[in-house]
Amino acid sequence: MDSSQNYCKKCGRELNPVQRPCPYCGGTGINYVRSASVKVVFRASTLWKQIRTGRKRPIREGKSGWSASGDAAKHPNGVDKMTLIDREKDEYEKKVVDKRTGEVVKDLKEPLSQHRSNPNPTRTKN
Repeated sequence: MDSSQNYCKKCGRELNPVQRPCPYCGGTGINYVRSASVKVVFRASTLWKQIRTGRKRPIREGKSGWSASGDAAKHPNGVDKMTLIDREKDEYEKKVVDKRTGEVVKDLKEPLSQHRSNPNPTRTKN
């Protein structure tokens, strides 16, 4: 929000921008007051990994927090995503919730061995 106000330096009363001298006291000095405000939103997400010595990949890993939506028209405020990968238990979980409405957009639980990261790949024309 932006705003501007003008005040007489002598008596302190609010003036229109074109009023000179001050109609109340005759003063000719003007204090110009300008203000602006900005809304700042912080969004956080967490990434964690559980590793075990001697293993190349983490045995468990997860991500959670805010994310921009792939469909900004449907989810303009983004989504909350939670992803969990457990290689020891062969589990994959993913939950996506609309940030504005609280609607569950996706709730997926399946064996990690059967999970495909992109189940509908885009086909290229030959």
